[in-house]
Amino acid sequence: MGPVSSSPGLPLAAYRLAWLAAAPVVGWLLRRGARADPEGRYVAERWGRRWRSDVRGPLWVHCASVGEVTTACPVVRELLGRGRRAVLLTTNTPTGARTVRRLLGGRVAQAYLPLDTRRRVAAFLDRFAPAALLVCETEIWPELYHQCHARGIPVALFNARLTPRTLRAPRWVRSLYAEALRPVRAVLARTDADAARFRDLGAVRVRVVGNLKWAWCAPAPAGAPPVDPPYWLGVSTHEGEEVALARIQMTLPEHAPRLVLMPRHPERGGQIAETLRRAGIPVSRRSLGEPAVGPVHLADTLGEAMSFMGHAELVFMGGSLVPAGGHNLLEPARLGLPVVVGPHMEDFAEETRALLSAGAVVQVRDAAEAQGVVRGLLADGPVRAELGRAARRVVAEHAAGVVRDYVSALERAGVLP
Repeated sequence: MGPVSSSPGLPLAAYRLAWLAAAPVVGWLLRRGARADPEGRYVAERWGRRWRSDVRGPLWVHCASVGEVTTACPVVRELLGRGRRAVLLTTNTPTGARTVRRLLGGRVAQAYLPLDTRRRVAAFLDRFAPAALLVCETEIWPELYHQCHARGIPVALFNARLTPRTLRAPRWVRSLYAEALRPVRAVLARTDADAARFRDLGAVRVRVVGNLKWAWCAPAPAGAPPVDPPYWLGVSTHEGEEVALARIQMTLPEHAPRLVLMPRHPERGGQIAETLRRAGIPVSRRSLGEPAVGPVHLADTLGEAMSFMGHAELVFMGGSLVPAGGHNLLEPARLGLPVVVGPHMEDFAEETRALLSAGAVVQVRDAAEAQGVVRGLLADGPVRAELGRAARRVVAEHAAGVVRDYVSALERAGVLP
């Protein structure tokens, strides 16, 4: 497929005007994001200037942030192992960039994605002249897609996923996405449901390959536990869940493992601690250097989730007691840990069903049911061990071949130079 027309349709023209109106707010948000970037690259590169990398003609892989980098990492390693040309990996966030360095080191060039405006996207494409763009999961940037199509740069999405919420967007937004997706060379979807949503949105060349989250890139946790075991872990928790889990902890026997809470957004640490103390629940905070001596320890820090998981008795996956869609339960499952989830696992429905069908995860309807399940599991080591073995087995079965399948699908689509 050669270059398409460089003339924007009406939805893209309106989108460009919206960017002009939003510029002051976007600038403020960028300055806030810069606090997490000690290198000082974030604002300049997202603003479309002073990229430090000088790679030319790379295979370009874009990942929004930490989760997408971890998902894409096995495919990137496979491409590097096959002797493909240089790889440029972009992210939207400093935490994503740090994850690139942690998982891939200096094997890839790295930059921040520019804001999706005509001038900044053009500056990026002029600077790097990518041979192709591979987008992980959901990122649909209309200006970026339009300019890639106009320049004849093939675009493909892999591990593509789309939530029903996107299809409920205003009509002009759906038209904008349809305009961006129509020329895309390949949309390689996780599931049949994702593929159907992309087709409904306007994508043409769609096929189902599988879920890359079953694969794994990060090393297994090693070393001493961050706090003295035993403990059970509430990870990626949202507002309301910390209190619910802490109240479960306060009903357990005195000798029971303590609860470690890892909020999805660690900056909520002060608010969470105050809420727990008002409820009469003693809590210590890791971010303040307080020792884990009471029944509840708040790990309001970044980058330690895997270390805490590696030594937990069981994991309760946050975002699932409240309607937040859940989070990636495959990480603890891969480590052979017993996993408990709430009723709201919509964003990981396929993975949850697969683990449930193999007896490898426990799903509860509410906090009251969670109390009985957690109490029972903490008191029964053999049951926890069997859950963990089943979880590890299910993950290994699904991971086999999925990376190879994606690379083969990208080759067939003609997007790998």
